[in-house]
Amino acid sequence: MFLVCAGGAALGQPAGGALDPDRLPRSALVLWAISGAAGAALFNGPWRVSWIVLGIASLLLLVPRHRLLRPRLWLWALSRQFAMVGGLLLLLQPLWTRVHVLPGLSHLLWPLLRLSGAHVAVEGPALRLGGYPQAATITPSPQHLALDFALLMLAGLIVGGASLRTLGRFAIACILWLPLRFALLMLVAMQTTDATAFYKVAPVAVSLLPLALLTLWLSGDARESRIQPAQGRTSLRRIAVLAGVGACLGTVLLFVDPGQMKADRLLIDEAHGPWESMLVPMEDKTLDALSSYNYYWLGRWLRNYYQVRMHTEGPLTDAALADADMLMVKTPTQSYSAEEIAAIQRFVWSGGGLWLISDHTDVFGSSTYINPLAVAFGVRFIPDATYDLGYSGLPICLPPPYPAHPVAGQIRGKYMVHTSCTMQSLVGCAPMVGWAWRQVKGDYSRPHFFPGDLAKQLEFGFGSYAHCWTRAYGRGRVVACADSTIWSNFLTFIPGKSELVLGTLAWLGRSNRFTVVPRAAALLGALVLLAIGVLWWRTRRPFMIRETGWAAVTMGCLVAGMLWSRQMLVTYPEIPFRSADPIVSFEGQYSDMFLPITRYHDTFSRVNRTYSAFFVWAQRVGLVPRYSDTLSGALDAGRAVVIINPRSELAQADAEALLEFVRSGNRLLVLVGRKNGMTDASVISAANAVLRPCGLSIDATNVAAKADISFGEGDSCGGSAGSVVRGGNPIASLADGRVVGAVRQVGKGRVVVFTGASSLTAEGLGAPASKMSAQQQACARLSFMIYRALELRDEQEGPYYED
Repeated sequence: MFLVCAGGAALGQPAGGALDPDRLPRSALVLWAISGAAGAALFNGPWRVSWIVLGIASLLLLVPRHRLLRPRLWLWALSRQFAMVGGLLLLLQPLWTRVHVLPGLSHLLWPLLRLSGAHVAVEGPALRLGGYPQAATITPSPQHLALDFALLMLAGLIVGGASLRTLGRFAIACILWLPLRFALLMLVAMQTTDATAFYKVAPVAVSLLPLALLTLWLSGDARESRIQPAQGRTSLRRIAVLAGVGACLGTVLLFVDPGQMKADRLLIDEAHGPWESMLVPMEDKTLDALSSYNYYWLGRWLRNYYQVRMHTEGPLTDAALADADMLMVKTPTQSYSAEEIAAIQRFVWSGGGLWLISDHTDVFGSSTYINPLAVAFGVRFIPDATYDLGYSGLPICLPPPYPAHPVAGQIRGKYMVHTSCTMQSLVGCAPMVGWAWRQVKGDYSRPHFFPGDLAKQLEFGFGSYAHCWTRAYGRGRVVACADSTIWSNFLTFIPGKSELVLGTLAWLGRSNRFTVVPRAAALLGALVLLAIGVLWWRTRRPFMIRETGWAAVTMGCLVAGMLWSRQMLVTYPEIPFRSADPIVSFEGQYSDMFLPITRYHDTFSRVNRTYSAFFVWAQRVGLVPRYSDTLSGALDAGRAVVIINPRSELAQADAEALLEFVRSGNRLLVLVGRKNGMTDASVISAANAVLRPCGLSIDATNVAAKADISFGEGDSCGGSAGSVVRGGNPIASLADGRVVGAVRQVGKGRVVVFTGASSLTAEGLGAPASKMSAQQQACARLSFMIYRALELRDEQEGPYYED
């Protein structure tokens, strides 16, 4: 769609004179409007401002000329100043993930903040501000100063043939307005302790409006005297030439080497420290935090795709790497020798894949020990932590929908990061970028170096940061990830985490073959531009008016991007989730529950509906938990489906599919119950609609707000229940004999129902990565009993982790 918009805009413009919007065909205006909508959808953060303005301006131009709508000419010209060089966004977006400090910028801003009455001092690249509700230490960056938008406007003036005098005036305007804009937004941030105005669409657009209007006046775009009649249509040959330049640009920026498939041998380094070990089983006997906070399940699950081998002792030498195609280095707590680094470099240069994983604030020295190896490949992990700039919680990554790098190509929707550090690199690219993140130094007086109350401090940097970096190194490839927690046992199977693993290893599992393609494209594009420059110098006539020229360049860039994206989808198709261990699928279409998918805490609910520990505890009995947004997706994904406190009755088609799912030999687990035993009548009705066809039902009863739930062979835990189970074989009951848990065989499958579900929330089980009390351990044993009642594993064969 975006390609059609750019092409229509290029072909619908006159060859000579300035662009008269009233002479454009309505179809071209519609294409421009659609182009604005598409650009707003494709680009993240404040970058979508340009495209929103473009779409509104184009729609207004569709209205017949009227005195009240004369400002539409200004709006149209303004939109083109923002968006006609929109192809440069593909270059500028990744630029700001690399450049966060501009030498001398703090000294430039210091006088303006002093004039505003703020108490301010310069501390290296940072500004120390006081005299407001709290002190602030801010490191200004080029992105905060809106230099990206200034560069776009400057490019528009240059392409339009502006004189040196006009360009000088524009530079003076930027020097005067952009620092003043930063000072105003910074003062607002200090008064409100909220710096999100630097990234929200409305404040960005309004604060840049004076500069955009000045640019219009300097270029003369909004003056009717500059409007001239068209002098025929633009030559298709010239459009094709500039489209070719755009295709070269798109190839340089977006080309992903399809590579050559290697074998699937993955070597995991376990010899450089015990942190995030894959050698400590997560089972139901040892309920400590360490058994949850390691990579055991990641290593176990990866065996479904790769030949996994652990390197447990000795240095990493050429001989140790000889039988590997990929190497994972994760959160080391011991240093790598110069000989080991040289061996790893030779391994990657000859076609191997290297996966580097570190963590926030140099915890346990992970960044200190991994950086000598990372720097050898052009990446450095910074000892800090990142959080969301708005609500100070865990930040969100949005993999760009276009073009998606293979590393992020498996992820769908939002992706929550669990406190990563930042990275520095001038090579490669960033497949996953976080917008509006705050960068905070570690607090080494606190456990694990996490900072204090982020909502009450303004001592941080903020901007766009990469969650992971990729680069080619010889025939091999390197991926560096700044967060290790995302693959710990308690997060391994949360949506997005396993998908990032699959995308990363799919890319690392190939060696480079066509590294010359981007260089050849860059050379060809430069030669074409040089030829155009020589033609202009000889004839003194513009090759093409700027709107048409940039539309043609954008069209070519998008053509190349679409071709390379299509090639990437063919080379790196979606990888289905596989597991030799039985999968238990939690459905989210009807269930009222919370899992840490896009937020870590359920702060908007009045009842405890967090089942993250119960979700993770499936792994302690050898099961793999998965989440699906829909019931149909859950039925396709696993051998068991979990429905929790259903909000409504199932649609007839879903109910029939679920019943057939169970009768054909699969499992169903229905959990009902709220805090203090309260259970809504609507929940009971919806649950009974599922259970009665299976010969089970639940009835409301006197609420047992605090009761002992008996299960197993004389075991019990604290809990509550507001309903009892009818039918089936009892597996859990209250002290007075009322049944709150039962199981029943249905066809070839089994159905388990439990009405004391509050014991399985965070209220009963706590957090999955924290130390457990005796009461929480009792509730954990209850959860193990419920999972075992599904009979998905043969317990007679021994513990699953000894397979």
